[in-house]
Amino acid sequence: MTTVTLPTRSSCYPVRLVFLFVYPKSISMANSRNPRILPCAFLLISLFFSSSSALFSPSDNHLIVCGSSSPATLEGHRVFQPDATCRYSHLHSYGPRISLSNSADSSLLPSPLHGAARVFPRPASYEFHIKEKGAHLIRLHFYPFSSSEYDLSSALFHVSVSEFSLLANFSTSVPVLKEFIVQIDTESIFINFIPAQDNTIAFVNAIEVISAPTDLVLDMGSLVKSGQVEKFEGLSKQAFETIHRVNMGGPKVTPFNDSLWRTWLPENEVSVKLDASDSETKSFSGRINYLKSGASREVAPDNVYQSARVMDKSSHNMSWELVWHS
Repeated sequence: MTTVTLPTRSSCYPVRLVFLFVYPKSISMANSRNPRILPCAFLLISLFFSSSSALFSPSDNHLIVCGSSSPATLEGHRVFQPDATCRYSHLHSYGPRISLSNSADSSLLPSPLHGAARVFPRPASYEFHIKEKGAHLIRLHFYPFSSSEYDLSSALFHVSVSEFSLLANFSTSVPVLKEFIVQIDTESIFINFIPAQDNTIAFVNAIEVISAPTDLVLDMGSLVKSGQVEKFEGLSKQAFETIHRVNMGGPKVTPFNDSLWRTWLPENEVSVKLDASDSETKSFSGRINYLKSGASREVAPDNVYQSARVMDKSSHNMSWELVWHS
């Protein structure tokens, strides 16, 4: 069997391109009616490392399904507990806590997490107890179904975590998963849902709060502007939104094959305009040898490292245009 050794810090190591939004520290429950969001996006070309290739086991792995009276299980035996009975989270509300059930056939739903929703006509917060401070992945699941009382596709609301604004005037008519990376330095966090107007509602179907590997986001990256690249420090104190995970040159990677339960899409499933006429895809099916202080499965799984898009030696440029909606 052929083995590929991923390089360490001292050699020519791989670079991962991550597209993220950066949000300011400007929101709280007191002023969340009009959150201010930094009107720009950063392309962080960051070098990610991990001190160990051991199987990642997060200290905090809080999974709740909202509005449901029974647990929901995803692929990989991930069990989401009902929010009303979960021992590591608590719901605070300034108004009624409405539990809404989806009347659709459960076998036809995109996910077991879409069978119910928690609806908030007034501001509400989920409090999660944190065992280990540091970076955390926060995933919010939204599936806007209709009932005799509410049409969730008409919801319009804000979402914040501590001082960070995550979503502003958010609304969706399709199933969507929103993922954020947030630094948590307290023993508990509050995920706040605030209707944008007096006559609108907020809702959520499921929430994940998971400890991230310590080196998932380093403190320094590169800020790419028109015609220049600048160093940007203080990344570990910011909040980020994941926009795209693209497995360049490779197939789709599902959460079952990722230690952090992430989905990596192939190029043809993302709004990618690729200018790389002199490039080609390469793949590798052998064993990957992860070295200490090098890249790891927590940064990306084997299937991501086993494929690449490679430039011809005579090529001078390879660029992507990725489109997203904020």
